[in-house]
Amino acid sequence: MKNINGIEIGDEVIVEFIGSPTFHCGMLIDHLRDWSSVVIKTSDGDVRSGQVKDGLIRKSNNQDKSHLIAEILKAVKPRRVVAQVIVAAYADGYDKFSDGITLMPDYALGLKHPAGVGHDWLYYMGSMNPFLQRIITGNYTARLWADNWFRDAMIDFGHPYRARIYWMGLRLGGWWGWRKHRRVGHPFTKGYGTSHE
Repeated sequence: MKNINGIEIGDEVIVEFIGSPTFHCGMLIDHLRDWSSVVIKTSDGDVRSGQVKDGLIRKSNNQDKSHLIAEILKAVKPRRVVAQVIVAAYADGYDKFSDGITLMPDYALGLKHPAGVGHDWLYYMGSMNPFLQRIITGNYTARLWADNWFRDAMIDFGHPYRARIYWMGLRLGGWWGWRKHRRVGHPFTKGYGTSHE
Protein backbone atom coordinates (compact mmCIF):
# COMPACT_ATOMS: atom_id res chain seq x y z
CA MET A 1 0.00 0.00 0.00
CA LYS A 2 1.46 3.33 -1.09
CA ASN A 3 1.23 6.44 1.04
CA ILE A 4 2.79 9.89 0.61
CA ASN A 5 4.57 10.22 -2.76
CA GLY A 6 5.37 6.53 -2.99
CA ILE A 7 6.50 5.98 0.60
CA GLU A 8 5.25 2.54 1.54
CA ILE A 9 3.88 1.69 4.96
CA GLY A 10 6.80 0.41 6.97
CA ASP A 11 9.41 2.46 5.10
CA GLU A 12 11.96 4.16 7.35
CA VAL A 13 10.69 7.69 7.76
CA ILE A 14 10.70 10.35 10.44
CA VAL A 15 7.34 11.93 11.07
CA GLU A 16 7.21 15.22 12.97
CA PHE A 17 3.85 16.58 13.98
CA ILE A 18 3.60 20.33 14.21
CA GLY A 19 3.67 21.05 17.93
CA SER A 20 4.20 17.38 18.87
CA PRO A 21 7.16 15.03 19.29
CA THR A 22 8.83 13.10 16.49
CA PHE A 23 7.77 9.53 15.65
CA HIS A 24 9.65 6.93 13.62
CA CYS A 25 7.82 4.67 11.14
CA GLY A 26 4.53 6.03 12.46
CA MET A 27 2.38 5.71 9.39
CA LEU A 28 -0.76 4.68 11.31
CA ILE A 29 -1.63 7.49 13.65
CA ASP A 30 -4.73 6.73 15.70
CA HIS A 31 -4.43 9.39 18.39
CA LEU A 32 -4.28 12.45 16.09
CA ARG A 33 -7.37 14.20 14.93
CA ASP A 34 -8.02 14.43 11.22
CA TRP A 35 -6.22 17.13 9.25
CA SER A 36 -3.35 17.47 11.75
CA SER A 37 -0.36 18.78 9.82
CA VAL A 38 2.76 16.65 9.64
CA VAL A 39 6.22 16.84 8.14
CA ILE A 40 7.83 13.67 6.79
CA LYS A 41 11.55 13.23 6.28
CA THR A 42 12.69 10.10 4.47
CA SER A 43 15.98 8.36 5.13
CA ASP A 44 17.39 9.91 1.94
CA GLY A 45 16.70 13.42 3.32
CA ASP A 46 13.65 14.27 1.21
CA VAL A 47 11.13 16.43 3.09
CA ARG A 48 7.40 16.31 2.43
CA SER A 49 4.37 17.72 4.15
CA GLY A 50 1.11 15.92 4.73
CA GLN A 51 -2.01 15.70 6.80
CA VAL A 52 -3.61 13.00 8.94
CA LYS A 53 -6.90 11.65 7.58
CA ASP A 54 -8.64 8.50 8.83
CA GLY A 55 -5.58 7.51 10.83
CA LEU A 56 -3.22 7.59 7.82
CA ILE A 57 -0.76 10.26 6.78
CA ARG A 58 -1.73 11.60 3.40
CA LYS A 59 0.01 13.97 1.04
CA SER A 60 -1.02 17.61 1.28
CA ASN A 61 -3.10 18.84 -1.64
CA ASN A 62 -0.55 21.57 -2.36
CA GLN A 63 2.91 20.51 -3.49
CA ASP A 64 4.63 23.68 -2.29
CA LYS A 65 5.56 24.54 1.29
CA SER A 66 2.86 27.17 1.83
CA HIS A 67 0.77 24.92 4.10
CA LEU A 68 3.81 24.08 6.22
CA ILE A 69 4.83 27.75 6.42
CA ALA A 70 1.29 28.66 7.51
CA GLU A 71 1.50 26.08 10.32
CA ILE A 72 4.90 27.37 11.43
CA LEU A 73 3.68 30.96 11.45
CA LYS A 74 0.61 29.93 13.42
CA ALA A 75 2.86 28.29 16.04
CA VAL A 76 5.47 31.10 16.19
CA LYS A 77 2.99 34.01 16.08
CA PRO A 78 5.38 36.62 14.63
CA ARG A 79 4.36 40.24 14.14
CA ARG A 80 2.12 40.86 11.17
CA VAL A 81 4.65 42.31 8.73
CA VAL A 82 7.09 39.47 9.48
CA ALA A 83 4.44 36.90 8.57
CA GLN A 84 3.36 38.84 5.48
CA VAL A 85 6.89 39.02 4.06
CA ILE A 86 7.54 35.33 4.70
CA VAL A 87 4.27 34.33 3.01
CA ALA A 88 5.06 36.60 0.04
CA ALA A 89 8.59 35.18 -0.31
CA TYR A 90 7.34 31.59 -0.37
CA ALA A 91 4.43 32.48 -2.67
CA ASP A 92 7.00 33.97 -5.06
CA GLY A 93 8.99 30.72 -4.95
CA TYR A 94 12.06 32.42 -3.52
CA ASP A 95 12.83 29.60 -1.08
CA LYS A 96 14.40 27.74 -4.00
CA PHE A 97 17.04 30.43 -4.36
CA SER A 98 17.61 31.48 -0.77
CA ASP A 99 20.26 29.89 1.42
CA GLY A 100 18.20 30.54 4.56
CA ILE A 101 20.41 32.00 7.27
CA THR A 102 24.17 31.70 6.88
CA LEU A 103 25.95 29.87 9.72
CA MET A 104 22.65 28.70 11.20
CA PRO A 105 21.16 25.22 10.80
CA ASP A 106 18.00 24.70 8.79
CA TYR A 107 14.80 25.55 10.61
CA ALA A 108 13.13 22.11 10.71
CA LEU A 109 13.69 18.92 8.74
CA GLY A 110 15.71 20.60 6.03
CA LEU A 111 13.41 23.61 5.67
CA LYS A 112 15.38 26.81 5.22
CA HIS A 113 14.78 29.32 7.99
CA PRO A 114 11.74 31.42 6.99
CA ALA A 115 13.36 34.61 8.32
CA GLY A 116 16.34 34.06 6.01
CA VAL A 117 14.12 33.34 3.01
CA GLY A 118 12.09 36.48 3.71
CA HIS A 119 15.19 38.65 4.09
CA ASP A 120 16.78 37.29 0.92
CA TRP A 121 13.53 38.03 -0.93
CA LEU A 122 13.53 41.59 0.45
CA TYR A 123 17.07 42.08 -0.86
CA TYR A 124 15.92 40.74 -4.23
CA MET A 125 12.94 43.12 -4.30
CA GLY A 126 15.01 46.13 -3.26
CA SER A 127 13.14 49.42 -3.11
CA MET A 128 10.23 47.75 -4.99
CA ASN A 129 9.39 45.81 -1.82
CA PRO A 130 5.58 46.09 -1.56
CA PHE A 131 5.73 46.32 2.25
CA LEU A 132 7.81 49.49 2.36
CA GLN A 133 6.19 52.68 3.54
CA ARG A 134 5.63 55.12 0.70
CA ILE A 135 8.19 57.57 2.04
CA ILE A 136 10.97 54.97 1.59
CA THR A 137 12.12 55.14 -2.01
CA GLY A 138 15.93 54.99 -1.89
CA ASN A 139 18.20 52.01 -1.74
CA TYR A 140 19.81 52.93 1.58
CA THR A 141 16.53 53.24 3.49
CA ALA A 142 15.01 50.20 1.76
CA ARG A 143 18.02 48.08 2.75
CA LEU A 144 17.86 49.42 6.31
CA TRP A 145 14.16 48.48 6.43
CA ALA A 146 14.97 44.95 5.18
CA ASP A 147 17.73 44.51 7.78
CA ASN A 148 15.48 45.81 10.57
CA TRP A 149 12.76 43.41 9.37
CA PHE A 150 15.24 40.53 9.64
CA ARG A 151 16.20 41.53 13.18
CA ASP A 152 12.52 41.63 14.18
CA ALA A 153 11.88 38.28 12.49
CA MET A 154 14.79 36.65 14.31
CA ILE A 155 13.48 37.98 17.63
CA ASP A 156 10.00 36.67 16.83
CA PHE A 157 11.44 33.24 15.97
CA GLY A 158 13.17 33.10 19.36
CA HIS A 159 16.72 34.23 18.54
CA PRO A 160 17.02 37.63 20.28
CA TYR A 161 20.80 37.55 20.82
CA ARG A 162 21.63 36.25 17.36
CA ALA A 163 19.22 38.84 15.92
CA ARG A 164 21.39 41.73 17.04
CA ILE A 165 24.66 40.09 15.95
CA TYR A 166 23.28 39.19 12.51
CA TRP A 167 21.79 42.67 12.17
CA MET A 168 25.23 44.23 12.76
CA GLY A 169 26.74 41.84 10.21
CA LEU A 170 24.09 42.78 7.65
CA ARG A 171 24.62 46.49 8.21
CA LEU A 172 28.38 46.08 7.74
CA GLY A 173 28.47 43.62 4.84
CA GLY A 174 24.99 43.34 3.35
CA TRP A 175 25.68 46.12 0.85
CA TRP A 176 27.51 43.59 -1.35
CA GLY A 177 24.46 41.35 -1.78
CA TRP A 178 22.15 44.33 -2.17
CA ARG A 179 24.29 45.85 -4.95
CA LYS A 180 24.65 42.50 -6.67
CA HIS A 181 20.86 42.33 -7.06
CA ARG A 182 20.70 45.92 -8.30
CA ARG A 183 23.48 45.33 -10.87
CA VAL A 184 21.58 42.52 -12.58
CA GLY A 185 18.31 44.45 -12.57
CA HIS A 186 16.33 42.72 -9.86
CA PRO A 187 13.40 42.65 -9.27
CA PHE A 188 12.62 43.43 -12.91
CA THR A 189 14.42 40.33 -14.20
CA LYS A 190 12.09 37.51 -13.19
CA GLY A 191 14.49 34.87 -14.53
CA TYR A 192 15.30 33.44 -11.11
CA GLY A 193 17.39 30.63 -12.49
CA THR A 194 19.71 32.74 -14.64
CA SER A 195 21.14 35.69 -12.73
CA HIS A 196 19.31 35.16 -9.44
CA GLU A 197 21.29 34.64 -6.24
